[in-house]
Amino acid sequence: MATFENAMFGATTSFSNTLFHYDAVFAFAVFEDAISFRSARFQGDSYFKWTSFDAPPDLVGTVFARGAYFQEACFYGGEPKGASFAGDAVFLDTGFSPGAAMTDCLFNDRARRDPGIAIAFPPDLGLEKTGLPPGASWARFDDKGNVVEVLPA
Repeated sequence: MATFENAMFGATTSFSNTLFHYDAVFAFAVFEDAISFRSARFQGDSYFKWTSFDAPPDLVGTVFARGAYFQEACFYGGEPKGASFAGDAVFLDTGFSPGAAMTDCLFNDRARRDPGIAIAFPPDLGLEKTGLPPGASWARFDDKGNVVEVLPA
């Protein structure tokens, strides 16, 4: 398990291309400057509960192969973009700026019919008729968390 609970990242930080084999805990962490998880892969559950992102997090190409939990996180600098969520994606009580979008984020289509996958957003996020935030899409994933197909809106 990788644990960064209560960590303060005061300068530009990069976990780009990092493979987290097991659970990763960033609960209560503060990213005061740019943070990159570009092309990182979370094989276990990832916990970003109560995490503060003061700059837009770079999640382009990031894969959350299992659960991603962002409850009560704050995206002060900008919302996540470009990530794939193959398992749970929980953003309850998460702070987003008005008009936030989750551009190019992919969420597991199985969640629409499988109660074993939880996908949840704060009610004030302004979901599209697809049930996802603006800019996000449903996708099919294989059993390893890789995108197999992006579904049309």
